[in-house]
Amino acid sequence: MTESGTTFYVNQAAPSGGDGTSWATAYTDLQNALINENLKAGDQIWVAKGSYKPTSEISEGATEEQILTARRQSFVLVEGVALYGGFSGDEETLTERDWRSNKTILSGDIGNADNNSGNSYSVVTAKGITSRYSENRKPLTSSTILDGFTISGGCANGGSISGSQQGGGLFCDGAGSYNQCNPTLRNLIFSGNYAGGNGGALYMNAAFNGICSPILINVAFFGNKSDGFGGAVSCASGNGTSSPSFTNVTFTGNQAKNFGGAIEINGTGGTSSPTFINSIFWNNKAGGGGASIYSRYATPTFSDCLIHGGLSDTANGIRDDNSTVNSSGTILTTDPNFVAPVDPRTAPSRIGNLRLRYGSPAIGKGNIYVLSGVTTDLACKPRIYDNTVNMGAYEGCIIFVNHAANGAADGSSWEKAFTDINRALTTATAGDEIWVAKGTYEPTSASGNAARRESFTLKDKVAIYGGFIGNESRRQERDWHHFKTILSGDIGVQDEMKDNSYHVVTGTELSEDTIMDGFTISGGHADGEDTFSLGGGIYLSGGSPTLQNLIICGNHARLDGGGLYNEKASPTLINVVLSGNRAHSGGAVYNNGEGGDSSPTLTNVTISGNRADGRGGGLFNNGKDGTSQPTLTNVILWGNSAAINRDKDYDSHEMYNHNATPDGATTPTISAAPTISYSLVQGGIGRIKDAISGKYNVTLADGEYPCFTQPVHPSQAP
Repeated sequence: MTESGTTFYVNQAAPSGGDGTSWATAYTDLQNALINENLKAGDQIWVAKGSYKPTSEISEGATEEQILTARRQSFVLVEGVALYGGFSGDEETLTERDWRSNKTILSGDIGNADNNSGNSYSVVTAKGITSRYSENRKPLTSSTILDGFTISGGCANGGSISGSQQGGGLFCDGAGSYNQCNPTLRNLIFSGNYAGGNGGALYMNAAFNGICSPILINVAFFGNKSDGFGGAVSCASGNGTSSPSFTNVTFTGNQAKNFGGAIEINGTGGTSSPTFINSIFWNNKAGGGGASIYSRYATPTFSDCLIHGGLSDTANGIRDDNSTVNSSGTILTTDPNFVAPVDPRTAPSRIGNLRLRYGSPAIGKGNIYVLSGVTTDLACKPRIYDNTVNMGAYEGCIIFVNHAANGAADGSSWEKAFTDINRALTTATAGDEIWVAKGTYEPTSASGNAARRESFTLKDKVAIYGGFIGNESRRQERDWHHFKTILSGDIGVQDEMKDNSYHVVTGTELSEDTIMDGFTISGGHADGEDTFSLGGGIYLSGGSPTLQNLIICGNHARLDGGGLYNEKASPTLINVVLSGNRAHSGGAVYNNGEGGDSSPTLTNVTISGNRADGRGGGLFNNGKDGTSQPTLTNVILWGNSAAINRDKDYDSHEMYNHNATPDGATTPTISAAPTISYSLVQGGIGRIKDAISGKYNVTLADGEYPCFTQPVHPSQAP
């Protein structure tokens, strides 16, 4: 239940026959949710990742009437209902979803897979008066929300068929006296849509004294095409009003055969006064002019926008026919430096990456004062950093690193990549991503005791990704398994630990938006004093960063945490291997909650072949005068070794929990008590003192093993 209504669930991977009242009983077809007779204003529909079509694919041999009926099918928005995509399928709150990772596609690809011409006329339809509410003449208001989807594959080529030549992606229909169609369109991508008439992706119809003024926030239009006006969008007032608002919207790679490669604004006979704030128009194409914008008898306003050619260039910028064009703030005209620009000649197309490269003129040049209630961008990242906001749909930028690059080394592309990760980390600001190509990187090129103190110091709210070959335009293209990116502490004589970096990676008070992903971390040797005796691989002080897709191996600490040391830090570890690390306590990981809290979350983690010269060959959880209660799910703890292992009832090879006995007490306070679920621990959970056994843990019989492909013996560590 939401605060004001009911939540219905859709997941194409759910068992068939569900009633939509939970993820376990979700509808598999989005249409079933939209036509649910119990659906009412105030309700929400949550849609899990996948591709959803308005109707089943047209079968071979279908009649013309069957084809026409299928192509007319559309996802019809319902007044007051919020439709959200981007779920994995187990979320309990709206804030848990991640629409960038869990792509939810509304697709018109119902025809021939190799030919768009038989696709849905409009993938989505919003009608000012739906048949359900016709007796009440209820308009479609801004409480009708479409959020977190990619809309593609629409083909409005219906010729003389009414309403089938405009808006291949979304037909927003407010035509007719007293009719209104003003939905909120948020966190959307429109790509690869086509219209034989106007508005390849989105058509707004306010004819016959109607009103059609949607609100668009964090939307990207690329690779859309029309054979009329407005390659991506057409605002058609007719003799009504079409005055939508566009905030942080990106238009690129769209094409119109006539005017307005990105958008047509047509106020002929009516009123069209759209506003554009923090938006980008770049590299669109129009056969007749106005590659970015065509304005006719309209009064558009542009505030803090980047426009190809500017407002005075009728070819690349805006073609103005009897309009009043207003502007305020900063109007930029230079290349925004997209990571993967879209060529409008390829439209309709679905390929591109509209994130900004490092050095883009659009970074930090938007207006933050118009973003009330907008907290995230199209990549599901925070919208405002350090009191600044970008133009366009995405925050932050991409910084490139490749040790083999030989260009200008300004970090703005693979060709001009930095060769040093630390230079990229120094350059990066909150919201940025760093992409690192395969190879071995060291914290410093110097040697000696001072150099040993150098490390890769993570920066808060900056994500760093390894595993690239060095030509990718999308993060999903990388392969960290094959293109190994190694962060090495071996800065001195090769293969001799004694002169290696004390820590390979460090971080202080990092938030969960700080991500490290796709690296091997090895060769750290913390044999110094104070903190330089802790955390040979990674040393974290405070915070809760995200560590995923990592191998942490071959590191050593004289005291605690050979692979990872958490000083009152609670990171999230996902898909991590810790192997061949060594320390006195916590051969792989030491969680120090003394005087605070250190309770990491470990999911799909393997800890094996690590060694402690004291206790806790795998993990050591110190809850003395504090808390250390990590959560382990889908974890393997196997084949670790601890030298001190004297308790007849418990052992400390895999994990040791340290609980202090307060003065005057006879029993310790249990403040170091990990919860372990769905996991495999050598000897069983019962051999770990004070561990809490959750659901479905596995215990192997004597003589059984996990059967690792290449097991690591702890005697070999580091």
